Amino acid sequence: MGSSMRFGRGVVFGVAALARPACGGGGNHGDAPIELLVGISADGGPTRLYGGDLRGRDLRLLDGGVGLVQRYAWSPDRTRVAFVANDGAGDATVYVLDLPDGVPVPVSPPPPVGGYASDPQWSPDGTHLAWVGSLVDDAIDTDELWVGSGAGIASAVSGSEHVRGTSRPFWSPDSTHLADGGQVAGMQPNGAVSLWVVGADGSGRTNVSGALVVGGSVSWNSPTGTSGRGPRQVWSSDRARVAFLADKDTDEVRELYTVKPDGTGIVKALAAPTPTSDVGAFEGSPTAPQLLAQRAGTGAQLWVAPAAGGGALAVSGATEVLGPWNTRWNADGTRIAYVAAGGTELRTVAPDATSPRLLASLADPIPSFGLQWAPVDLQLGFAAGIEGVSDPDHFLLYTIVDVAGAAPVLLTPNVSATEGNVLESSWDGSPDATRLGFVAQPDAAHAYDLFVVNADGSGRAQLTSRPAPDGYPGGSQWTPGGARFVGSEGDPIDGDFRLRSSAADGGSRATIVDEDAIGPDGWTQNPELR
Repeated sequence: MGSSMRFGRGVVFGVAALARPACGGGGNHGDAPIELLVGISADGGPTRLYGGDLRGRDLRLLDGGVGLVQRYAWSPDRTRVAFVANDGAGDATVYVLDLPDGVPVPVSPPPPVGGYASDPQWSPDGTHLAWVGSLVDDAIDTDELWVGSGAGIASAVSGSEHVRGTSRPFWSPDSTHLADGGQVAGMQPNGAVSLWVVGADGSGRTNVSGALVVGGSVSWNSPTGTSGRGPRQVWSSDRARVAFLADKDTDEVRELYTVKPDGTGIVKALAAPTPTSDVGAFEGSPTAPQLLAQRAGTGAQLWVAPAAGGGALAVSGATEVLGPWNTRWNADGTRIAYVAAGGTELRTVAPDATSPRLLASLADPIPSFGLQWAPVDLQLGFAAGIEGVSDPDHFLLYTIVDVAGAAPVLLTPNVSATEGNVLESSWDGSPDATRLGFVAQPDAAHAYDLFVVNADGSGRAQLTSRPAPDGYPGGSQWTPGGARFVGSEGDPIDGDFRLRSSAADGGSRATIVDEDAIGPDGWTQNPELR
């Protein structure tokens, strides 16, 4: 889940008031579809799970009163919701709810004292649900990997080896296997982990990372997703291999490896450039069994490697200086965008190192995760620093088309050295790539507000207008179809808060939740949209 937001003063209506017209624009409509999920604490009470439509009608309680709701996730077909709730003692149970009118059903066993469950992860086809939790009462407080169908009590599939320190599970693209990191108690000291693969039915659990050097460990620095958010993916697109970073040959020197799900055929896909530097990060192609990886040190740093090993190819120039990971595949895997020259150059290249392009040279750098491909077309959006402004939170927002000779389009004109600027990671493109939503400060008299704008810079609309200095929006996102833009605006000082939505062009605005329903100490989690 995203971060929570806390608020102060307000009118106390309690939980029941969340279905009243004060919570939205249309009153109570029992047949309104459930288009979003949101966790809400009314007046500082337990967080409860609500669902409703995007126009503020019929926001209703979904969790059946089973406890304090912490994490929740839609099934891929949006017909079911998995969530974690803590009972009065703080012990966790995982539930699944069929929509629109189902009753929450527990899918994890009764928790022991101190029982914990992490974010539920649906398989891509929606037939299975996995999570990591400490739900078995044992002497060493083991974390287990649990998998079930979502219709009955799940099973622990992490075996009798007592895997500890388990990470979130990574589903294979075809939903048949999971990969996860775990530590065998008493055998891997200092928090070191190995990579394990298990079938969705619990069969064939295997340590696929093999032998490591003394003190060695596995990691997967794979920052896939919009602005660095989203699933970290370790599987190749054809499901044939799992990728990981490990110091198998030299302690503290990570190199990139891949292996088959049964643990055979392990290969070093990309070696470290020197005995004292690493392969720092990787990301799989969305369409081909290839890995994009960054090597530390001097020389050509960005490489494309076949997932099966052999023939790694440098795709960045030998004299280019790459900074922290700020690299993206486009949706069809035919182009790679990356940032060079200390963040001031935006470049693209094909995965076979052909057709390199310098798209933009900037006076100030693009921040980490300040780069996004549009979901379609050849368009890139990026945030960049402002010349002469050292504040790390202030940037301008641009788009550019990936063709030779293209010029950046400025979407957020700079008002002054400290105003009219975009927060680094607070922007997202619509699914059809025609609009962008962002958070910016319009002028000295206002706090940060929500905006939408066309990708060509036209049609900019300001959705919120809050006085400086206290108000701010957060948690903004597009609906999956791109028809509406949803964002929250709040003020931690005076408790003024709303969760709102608008049409893609900024019109047809509606309030989903407002401060009267939240209360003086209420708070909300970021919504999950259907």
